[in-house]
Amino acid sequence: NDPKRSFATSKDRYPDLITLFLRGVIALETMVILDDLLGFTKKFDRYYSDDIIWPKISKKINKYRPFLKYDKVKMKHILKGKVNEQRKETEAVSAKEPTH
Repeated sequence: NDPKRSFATSKDRYPDLITLFLRGVIALETMVILDDLLGFTKKFDRYYSDDIIWPKISKKINKYRPFLKYDKVKMKHILKGKVNEQRKETEAVSAKEPTH
């Protein structure tokens, strides 16, 4: 999954992050942690201000935030590892593609 697409806003579809949350693949706790580290809700709040579903998700994230205790340094390290892992996979796929 392309990390850029996970957070990319579009009028015709939600970012993958929201879609995965709505499907139950990503937990509310994960959304809170990712927002703490990346701050995506501010962008989504502006972009999806007229949306029916996003404001409810944003409200859940913000209401749950004070109750979630976690090791921010550890989570930041895990996120960096996942991003680097994804970057390496993307580079490997790009290297295998034929050039013309």
